[in-house]
Amino acid sequence: MFQKRRMKIAIGCLFILVIQSAVGATATEKHYGNYVCQIYSDGSGSIGRPEELKNFNDVWSFNIKKDQITDKTKVTAQRYAYTDTKEFGEIRLKTDISLWLNLTDRRSEYLCVAGNNFPGKRAVIRVGKNAPITTNKSGCVRISNSLNSQLIKDDHIIIRGYHWPYEGAETQTINLDGYRQLKECLHRERGK
Repeated sequence: MFQKRRMKIAIGCLFILVIQSAVGATATEKHYGNYVCQIYSDGSGSIGRPEELKNFNDVWSFNIKKDQITDKTKVTAQRYAYTDTKEFGEIRLKTDISLWLNLTDRRSEYLCVAGNNFPGKRAVIRVGKNAPITTNKSGCVRISNSLNSQLIKDDHIIIRGYHWPYEGAETQTINLDGYRQLKECLHRERGK
């Protein structure tokens, strides 16, 4: 089973490399301490330590898009749950939920549990050992100064969501490593 999974991951990585080389996709790199923010011409990108980016490990991915009608820049970021194994190192978990950030408007940035879509169920987040926070009906919570400080200070967030059609909760731990650098990079790209 692990061999099949490893082969799928290798094929996926190879596919991405082939596509990027075929279209000549090169990223603009900006450095934030030990982190590198890579931004491609289509607005997609990722941020992590160089060795994490090179090995396709657990990093933040993001997208910066300008709306064709309003010319407003939409900025979102996402991070998935990973586990560390002896045989294969870091492996992304197959899960229906993930951490999603909407950083489009500097006055109201949101943290969401992507995939939380069961009617009547609200997602819950917990940063480190801080008190749990229940999201709105959309699975989101506004990133207040207090929440932002927690996200910068702590190394992980626990998210719990309810993905249709299963009413049972799915709980995942997401690494927050590089959160501060992610926001710094994306705020610069957004134009503050």
